[in-house]
Amino acid sequence: MAKFTRRQLFKLKLNDIVKCFHEEETGPDLSIVRPPGAIDESLFSSTCERCHKCFNACDYESISLMGASYGKLESTPMLNPQTTACHVCSDMPCIAACPSGALVNSKPLAKMASIVFNHENCLNSQGVLCDTCATNCPSSIRAIKMEGPFHKRLPTLNEETCIGCGLCIYYCENGTDAIQIKKIRQISE
Repeated sequence: MAKFTRRQLFKLKLNDIVKCFHEEETGPDLSIVRPPGAIDESLFSSTCERCHKCFNACDYESISLMGASYGKLESTPMLNPQTTACHVCSDMPCIAACPSGALVNSKPLAKMASIVFNHENCLNSQGVLCDTCATNCPSSIRAIKMEGPFHKRLPTLNEETCIGCGLCIYYCENGTDAIQIKKIRQISE
């Protein structure tokens, strides 16, 4: 079970307590998706000032803050691209708002997560012509292309350019059935 300060222990909700006991049996989920431009996880939690400026700067409310159940990572920013995608804004207000250097605007932008297609659940596999994931992949990235004959086109991913923003899932009519996020950052306990 995660170690909590006394203050954190009193902030825990019933669901958080149940989650902690479940993690004690199954092991904790040690992966996380950080906002765009996040530095290496080994430095992130000590560099982030927990000022919430990135959270407040996000016009799409894509950034959330980790709760008390995360122990020492409480109040650090995270994303859940499966439910609220990062919109990869051209001016990156979240990165610009970060005073600590925990978020850095680099070219190319650091990978947040990885995308995995389940082509069996893709509408194209069911005879419906769709290119929503490719169309909504940010124009600065264009990591998804439709390939194959017109009546059997399927999305393919350029893993080198994909940053894992989740916009493909956000706009996909089959959502998480057709496209999954694989978290790639390991948090240290």
